[in-house]
Amino acid sequence: MKRYDGSIQSANIPAKGTLSSLKVETDYGIYRCMIIAVNFVDDEENFTFENPQVTYDAIILGGRKEGQILTNVRAMNHLGGQYNYHERIFRKATDDFSGNKKKLIKEQKGDIVYISFVNGDTSLPIILGAGVSPLDKDETGATKEDGAILKQEFNGVNQFINKEGEFELIRKGGVYKEDAHYFVPSDRVGEETDAVEKPEFDFLSKIQMKEKLFIIEDPKSKLTLDLENENFKAEIGEKKTLLEIDGKSDAVFIKTSTGTLITMEGESGEIILDSDGGTNKITIKKSGEIEIMAATKVKINSPLVDVGENAAYSVTLFENLLTEFANHTHHYINVNVPSVSGPPVAPLISLVGSVSVKSKD
Repeated sequence: MKRYDGSIQSANIPAKGTLSSLKVETDYGIYRCMIIAVNFVDDEENFTFENPQVTYDAIILGGRKEGQILTNVRAMNHLGGQYNYHERIFRKATDDFSGNKKKLIKEQKGDIVYISFVNGDTSLPIILGAGVSPLDKDETGATKEDGAILKQEFNGVNQFINKEGEFELIRKGGVYKEDAHYFVPSDRVGEETDAVEKPEFDFLSKIQMKEKLFIIEDPKSKLTLDLENENFKAEIGEKKTLLEIDGKSDAVFIKTSTGTLITMEGESGEIILDSDGGTNKITIKKSGEIEIMAATKVKINSPLVDVGENAAYSVTLFENLLTEFANHTHHYINVNVPSVSGPPVAPLISLVGSVSVKSKD
């Protein structure tokens, strides 16, 4: 059955003479349109004074009404109420539909929407929902293997929930066109349909929530929480400084880009500082033992070093002691008669004791 405007009316609509037929027969159907103007609440063309909301102008695509402009169209949102709301701003076509710069629908960058009227009142056109843009024909459409999924993108932010309920949120970044009020994602920049200046770098940040796995990632850092293996790993900065916590073995690892590694073992109680893969290493053991491994030298720089508890004896300086003994001579009064020697000819032994290192005994 045809309405007088040329659109098709469902056979399920009650016939004339019934109480509900009059309102339904003048519903004007649903029109497939493209947004051609966005009227923000601070635009003079916006007429929603008491209850401000963004409105749109749209052009009808196809059918006998093709080319007709619907003005100040409101959008129906999937959330509404005093404390619950949702607002999504549609993108307008930036090219003409006629004249020298005319472009076909499949070349237009505007959002496609479906518009109807409230109870046939032509003064209240409502956007019921959005259609798939011809420019996104390769981005949509689930396969049997995909199954039941949720997939969407807005202003370079992708949200994806797969059939297993795993969640992924990605921000790609891009360029915002001030004059046209729309955003071009970084992976679309440079296309003929969106020839704008390419950003300095393609920013990419990602959040993933998978089965027992949680990942946060940006161009410089990555945080991974592995619930199955009880492991947390963080790679921070361009040099990828590493922090890892192993919950199963109760261990903590800190590693720099140069290879320096600090390990804290919970089970053994050891703390290990390793600068180059084992050649230079300090190990502090739970038993109280401290082991120092060095490829060339162990140097202690301090005014006083005690070796052992309650150290009281100065450590001998071997080089000075050797010199003292090499030059040490005794003087005898009578060679033929044993007697106590007198003072040594060499200086008294006074420089052979360390003034900075003492030992217990």
